[in-house]
Amino acid sequence: SSSGSWRTRVAITDADATLDTSVIGESPKVPYAFKKQWYPLVVLDMINPDLPHAVSLFGERLVVWKDGQGEWRVFEDRCPHRAAP
Repeated sequence: SSSGSWRTRVAITDADATLDTSVIGESPKVPYAFKKQWYPLVVLDMINPDLPHAVSLFGERLVVWKDGQGEWRVFEDRCPHRAAP
């Protein structure tokens, strides 16, 4: 590290989403929370708003559709009845 420089350690945990910003003398190790970010899934101008569309993101199966009020929705692509007791 160059003289006069400092680094901040940032630690993010899934449990409490807190940040540890203590100063350390080594390269920061920052775990990136991929599933806590926003990502574009589809170009809305390129899909039919009258049909549901299967998409995937990081191996997760999702479905995109336009609801009865004209709002776009995204949910996990699975039947909720299969998970019923």
